[in-house]
Amino acid sequence: MRPRTVAAGLLAVAVATLVGVVASLPGGLGIATVLGVASLAGLLLAALVLIVRTEPVEAPAQLSSPERNPIAELRVARAMGVGVGFVLDDGSLSNPSPTLTAMAGPWNGPLDWWLAVLAQVRMPTPRDCAVCGEEERVGLLRLDMDTPRGVRRVYQLNLHGHAHEFNDLDGSLLLVRDMTVTSVSEENLRRLNEEMTVARDQALAASRAKSSFLANMSHELRTPLNAVIGYSEMMLEEIDDGAFDPGAARQDLHRVRSSGMHLLDLISDVLDLSKVEAGKLELKPEAFEVSELAREAMAIAKPMARANRNVVRLECAGDVGSMVADPIRVRQVLFNLLSNACKFTENGRVGLDVRRVMQGTEEWIAFEVSDTGIGMTETQQRRLYEPFYQADTSSTRVHGGSGLGLAISLLLIQEMGGRIALRSTIDEGSTFTIHLPAAPRRATSPLSA
Repeated sequence: MRPRTVAAGLLAVAVATLVGVVASLPGGLGIATVLGVASLAGLLLAALVLIVRTEPVEAPAQLSSPERNPIAELRVARAMGVGVGFVLDDGSLSNPSPTLTAMAGPWNGPLDWWLAVLAQVRMPTPRDCAVCGEEERVGLLRLDMDTPRGVRRVYQLNLHGHAHEFNDLDGSLLLVRDMTVTSVSEENLRRLNEEMTVARDQALAASRAKSSFLANMSHELRTPLNAVIGYSEMMLEEIDDGAFDPGAARQDLHRVRSSGMHLLDLISDVLDLSKVEAGKLELKPEAFEVSELAREAMAIAKPMARANRNVVRLECAGDVGSMVADPIRVRQVLFNLLSNACKFTENGRVGLDVRRVMQGTEEWIAFEVSDTGIGMTETQQRRLYEPFYQADTSSTRVHGGSGLGLAISLLLIQEMGGRIALRSTIDEGSTFTIHLPAAPRRATSPLSA
């Protein structure tokens, strides 16, 4: 039985006895009674002392913060994939953790890895430690490096300064995290956003170019169409009125035919572009004399040259010979370049030089169309071959044409396995050089400039 229980029982007996004695007193207190009461009081006091001594009142326990456990913290860092080490005062690395050692595996160990790190980054300037007063390093560094085998790695180095809880280790605490996956994901996302921005800008630019093209083409189509309709109505009125003059009608019919041919050229440009882009343009290669085709193209361009008071020049090398290609498309390309040269040159010179050249073991035919016209800026040259883009949006209204000639020419040249190059200086003129294989080949040549 516990002492506190015994003491409580004695106290209860003593109290009951004391109450009974006092209640039985007849009227006065005798010596025996006084002694009995005193004995009972002593018994009561002893019981109280026993209760107090056997089970003292305990004071409430005071709260205290738990002590740091450096080893446990290292284990947590290792579980999180963080490498741990110490950077000594001389900049060397000591006590690398197993995680850091695994990270440095491609460098044959943490020491070689640390030398590679020091060769690329600059350690933070030391500062005085608030605890010991010695120099410590604190800072956050990002390192993008390649392993000896050329594999990219991105690390985050976090220097925390002295870790005095590690009593037997010196130096500034270094935490290393491999950020390669995160960095690559961020870069891919950033690159994707940039590509989407570029694609959006290109789509908007193409939309604006098409809108401008359609606005100019509406003018170009209406002009010859109005001429056809107007002259036809005039002739019908003369016939109805009985004033038909065959001589005047002949001139009107020439104007109708000229306007109709111009309208056909505009429509043909749009259809040709659609066919080439859809891959439905069929080439019909055959052997032909290059010099003869060059003279035909120049003869077509001469009226345009005379209209702007230009001097034309054709030079064909004696050994230019023949080639196998689609003569209609080659003539179309040459005419597009010559007509542009004549339109954008006034009181100047337009030339066509043709020669046979060797490139490796293959024979090529080089066509060079030059002029002394207005020339083009670098920005205009970069976008010159884009469909629906015009170097000067007003040029179609001033000089006529669909503005698709160069885009179509480029696509035709590539379909025939050739390439085109441009040299141009503003206000000095332009020179287009076309290289086409003398024999048919697949269309693999990219655009060069």
